[in-house]
Amino acid sequence: MSYNPDAPLPAQTNADITPLPTQTIDDNTPLPTDSVTQSPAPSDPEPQTGTEHTPTAYSAYIDVVQNRGISYIDISKGYHVDITQEIRFTNNTGASLWELYIRLYPNAVSPNCAVISELAVDGTQSYYESLQDGELIKIPLTDELLAGERTTIYIKLRVDVPEANGRFGLCGYGIMLGGILPQMAGFKDGSWQLAGATDFGDPFYWQSADYSVTLRSNSKLLVAASAEEYASREEDGYTVRHYRKQGISEFAIALCKDFWEYEFEVSGQKVVLFTNGYNAEINQVKSICEGALSYYIDEFGPLPYERLCIVRNSMDGAMEYPGLIMLSSRFWFPKYRSQAELTLSHELAHQFFGCAVEVDQYNDAYIDEGLATLCSYLYVKKLHGEDYMRRAFDIEVSETDTDGVYHAALNEFGSRSEYEDAVYGRASMRLMARLDYLGEDKLLARLRSIYVLYCGKHITPAEFEQIVFTTR
Repeated sequence: MSYNPDAPLPAQTNADITPLPTQTIDDNTPLPTDSVTQSPAPSDPEPQTGTEHTPTAYSAYIDVVQNRGISYIDISKGYHVDITQEIRFTNNTGASLWELYIRLYPNAVSPNCAVISELAVDGTQSYYESLQDGELIKIPLTDELLAGERTTIYIKLRVDVPEANGRFGLCGYGIMLGGILPQMAGFKDGSWQLAGATDFGDPFYWQSADYSVTLRSNSKLLVAASAEEYASREEDGYTVRHYRKQGISEFAIALCKDFWEYEFEVSGQKVVLFTNGYNAEINQVKSICEGALSYYIDEFGPLPYERLCIVRNSMDGAMEYPGLIMLSSRFWFPKYRSQAELTLSHELAHQFFGCAVEVDQYNDAYIDEGLATLCSYLYVKKLHGEDYMRRAFDIEVSETDTDGVYHAALNEFGSRSEYEDAVYGRASMRLMARLDYLGEDKLLARLRSIYVLYCGKHITPAEFEQIVFTTR
């Protein structure tokens, strides 16, 4: 496929974007270099609430328990997770609320594997309704929650972790707990976002929040988490770890069996690999991280995470969380080097666009998936040259129908292939055409402006379109 910068972009047919007031982006003006910094851990272990971007704070105690009380690690025996959690929710919606909604992602993987035993609102036991096979919990309020008011939800539940090769479940490498904590459903455009999970993409729309989490698990399990550990202690064969992080959209944990940690630094960013692989496998992932991450940091700025964890996983592909990437085992093998370069550089790009810069990945997946795809191919160009990059991209999008939407909510796609054609295919083709029109330096300057302006914040489609697709 050839690229004509004067050719029309793929059509947008069913998701109009309201433009922002016209604004000129001067691509030649240097951006500030100190706008994005490594965030020190807060001195107060309890997260705060009430800010514009983090109206919710979660404090949780997570106890990971093997179903049969034996002293060694045996994934086949099964595990359950006991969670005691406090959710402090400030009503920053601008509307009065008579009901609240909580998401239980584990039930999207295995219906009713997560069962609530207690739920209270502001100290009073509360009635709740389980919807969508337990994915969604509706909590009617006895008193109206006015705009600006805060309420506290206490919730206690047990999760029987299913066997699953993905972001959540028991697999040969350990216990993957992506999205383990109950989270407030998203509230957007005057209403709760209640659509059910799909079999593709990110399952729900979650808004950023502050997390304070205590994890108790067998001391023989290595732990990677998408928050910063600030304290730990040993307790009768268990390790109790304390984590906290402000302003992240999701919290994930990976508890790894028979793994070791390999730590290194890239452009000031600490990276930790969790694997049981050989040196050649470690070196492959390490070298891709060193190349892609240094390229992204040079272009966009540092990440706001104390460390970035990359965990070997038995899933088919990869999955990103703030400060944590789950990466399929096959991408550690040297014979899959070319695939690994594209996949891992894509997930590393998500640490900038999708994690640090927050996107509604349920309704606006074309933004972060398109940007991550573009960045991965720019990294491949840096490695192997323009011709190699173009050939690889042509192969990637060779079966993509150029006529169709690129922007739609996940539940509006009829299948995984429709979703992938839109957010990986047409969205990235649109950005590639923009690359041809502007040139690499000018487009990268615009991506850097997104990162500097929106790191730790949410970017809307209108804001994204204004910066990337407005010409002088």
